[in-house]
Amino acid sequence: RKLIENFRILYEENNDRLKEWDKKLLDVSDPLDWINLIADHSVIIREIFAENEELLDELWEQIPEELSAVEAELLYDLVIGMYDDSFHDFIVLTRIGERLIPYFEEIGDYECLLSLYHMLGDEYAIFYRSTPTDTGVSEAMKYFEKVAALKEHYDELDSSEARYHIFTDYRAMLSFLDVRWPKQCAKKIRLYSEIRKFYESDIFRQKDGDREIFESIMLSLDEDILDAVRFRENLMDDMKERLEGIVEQMYQRFQNIEIGEKDRRKYRISMTLYWLKGELTEEDLVKNLIRHLVNAPAPAYSSTDEETAFSALTDMLSLAESIIWHLENLNFSESKKNAYIRQFFPRVMDVMTNIPYSFQTEAVRVLCSDWYNTAEQYFKTEPEKIDFLMKMIVRRQPITYIHSLMVAKIAQMLANSVINSHPGELVGVRGCKNPEEVVSKREDLTEYIYDCGLIHDVGKCKVSEAVNNQNRKLSESEFDHIRKHPELGISVIKKTPVLEPYFDIILGHHKTYDGKHGYPLSFDNTVSPLHFVIDLISIADSTDAATDILGRN
Repeated sequence: RKLIENFRILYEENNDRLKEWDKKLLDVSDPLDWINLIADHSVIIREIFAENEELLDELWEQIPEELSAVEAELLYDLVIGMYDDSFHDFIVLTRIGERLIPYFEEIGDYECLLSLYHMLGDEYAIFYRSTPTDTGVSEAMKYFEKVAALKEHYDELDSSEARYHIFTDYRAMLSFLDVRWPKQCAKKIRLYSEIRKFYESDIFRQKDGDREIFESIMLSLDEDILDAVRFRENLMDDMKERLEGIVEQMYQRFQNIEIGEKDRRKYRISMTLYWLKGELTEEDLVKNLIRHLVNAPAPAYSSTDEETAFSALTDMLSLAESIIWHLENLNFSESKKNAYIRQFFPRVMDVMTNIPYSFQTEAVRVLCSDWYNTAEQYFKTEPEKIDFLMKMIVRRQPITYIHSLMVAKIAQMLANSVINSHPGELVGVRGCKNPEEVVSKREDLTEYIYDCGLIHDVGKCKVSEAVNNQNRKLSESEFDHIRKHPELGISVIKKTPVLEPYFDIILGHHKTYDGKHGYPLSFDNTVSPLHFVIDLISIADSTDAATDILGRN
């Protein structure tokens, strides 16, 4: 008991210390103060790493193969307590959580099992959210499905929070399923039908029927399933009919609800239903949705109620993405489409670029990445797209951003030196045909190489915060996660042809100059026409890493 209590207190205190120091780094503006601060920061990091490694070694040594009731309850309180405090240490929580499952399954403690299944599903979802693999997604879905199955014991669950997790985990499962693919869309329809039927059952009504929080999550599921209507033509006839039935039932329910524009989600759903039933034209739908978005209050990030602020943010983005889909896929001329975009786009960009770094960091990072994927098509030139990429993705992870600035500056200095002494090395880059043209295009080339440094680690920003901001030695699975960042970087920008000059840099900056070592194995940097630029960025990256006093090196 004393060991576990001591572990949690010290482990969480160390995590809080790191967060405080990271915040200090972001708050300091004077360069000299900042340099002194990162030097102190590096000392603190090493102290915390060493202490946490010692704490973990002691904990792993003391956990027995067979758990007693007291040991299981203590470990349960440890991991659920850490999880409830938003302490997402993937290895600690999953390793202990999965050890506890057999014990609580054997004694049939449904409430503890539901909390463990929910925690494990959420941890796998967070860890693999940006790097979805078949294994990661299937593990998350496995635990969410176990939570869903426990609705059969709903009346035995005393904790309202545990009961609420059943609904949140249905929402999580629906979010994993891509409506563009018929099998996944069909599964989404089945899951929605399951939870809708349960929501309308006597068991639920008797227990939680008067609680607005459950109505709110069902409205989010209603909105999610309406998304499937856009791709209904891809479905088999039976699923298409089932979806049409869902829409009809939803339409009938909304006929009996008085809705004002302040009931934002209800209003959006009702407008979409009226359009689907032919009671609203495409243009009137878009006009209503734009007016709704423009008049919506901005998220109050400074408020103590972060959940309400985050909900306002997600509502605005969901609405913007819906408007964009209608404009891009329905019968709008290019000029009319652009006119409508101008009415709401600046408002969304203002909200997105002013989200504080400390606000819901992991969840906001995913939202910003999604918004980049939706909106980058409206930025036409290379500089505009790089600026948007930096605002939405790279700057959302300050330590990676600082590193990228260092790499960009070092690479630019190296490029200037190369142009002075060996300009022939850059022939072929940016269309230069000979050394003389390299010298004459110095500004363009050095700006390009600077930008290569800025975005070379864009894939690192897709790696889970649980890995990037870890306060201990990384596990092998976490290192594997980080090694995927070059490929993740390509996945971010691969649909942006104007950024093609940066593809090989992002993919190859962790390969050795001869191509024999490094990652990814599938990429051969030695045959790239940008081989020399890749090497410049690799050298700049290695130089900053070797002298790094910000991160884990």
